[in-house]
Amino acid sequence: MNCQFSFGPNRSYFVTAGSVFAWSDDTLPPDLVRILEDEDLDCPYDVGLPMEPEHYTISWRTTSGEDWYEDERLGPNYTRLARFIQIAATAGSHTTLTTFGPNHSFFSLTPTGYSWQNIPPCLEEDIQRCLQVRRPSAVALGVQRTFIVIYSDGGLKYELGGEYPLVELIFRNEEETKRRGGVAYVALNPFIAGEFYLVYGDGRTLWNFPPEWSEDVAAVSTAIRPRPSRGEKIKMKAPSSEPEPTVCVLQQSDTEPSEMEKEVEEGEVLDITLQPT
Repeated sequence: MNCQFSFGPNRSYFVTAGSVFAWSDDTLPPDLVRILEDEDLDCPYDVGLPMEPEHYTISWRTTSGEDWYEDERLGPNYTRLARFIQIAATAGSHTTLTTFGPNHSFFSLTPTGYSWQNIPPCLEEDIQRCLQVRRPSAVALGVQRTFIVIYSDGGLKYELGGEYPLVELIFRNEEETKRRGGVAYVALNPFIAGEFYLVYGDGRTLWNFPPEWSEDVAAVSTAIRPRPSRGEKIKMKAPSSEPEPTVCVLQQSDTEPSEMEKEVEEGEVLDITLQPT
């Protein structure tokens, strides 16, 4: 899917659908905002917001077609990710989806590989077991080591432990999910249980976060393209002057952000480069 939603510290967020994007007012790092507001920026490939304030990563394409990235604002806890970003750039590639979670965890994708650190062990085991037959297309990391992984064949694995009840309700409604083309993308808020952003395969979206975010997020979400069915060729057409409305769930959470654990847990870090088949 041509979309990404990043929950950040201090009630910040960034959302994109291709070259259409928006972010929270006055809460993103100023240096990141300067990049996003630069007239030379054509399309952000990937914007990731670690749980530590004032840190970020971004890769983007300029209006002249050049690819750029910023990895020096990740901080000392993500040297593995910085190296992964640099290796991808050297190979003429870039990250496409980077997500962060508690305990300095992350999962990052490029078109040809993956890198992760301190993700829940059962998630890591499932990814490693499946890599020969299917590939992760999106990973979400939430509070209390909760997670969701969406695979390239449309399969899902998740452990939410009751922390994101609306998401679990959506997943249990298999008939509606199938009618919508499956779940194509999910982001969990790693600071506040219950908050999420979800995209169906047909491009429709669901979310739960503060109502004041909704206008900008809805405007961006109308630019999300449906995911083609397996074996189906993408047919591009001019956008309608009246895009179909975005479906949204708004339920204000009473939960306050919990303090991030300051100690890094022991966890294997792994980079995988996929070979063409």
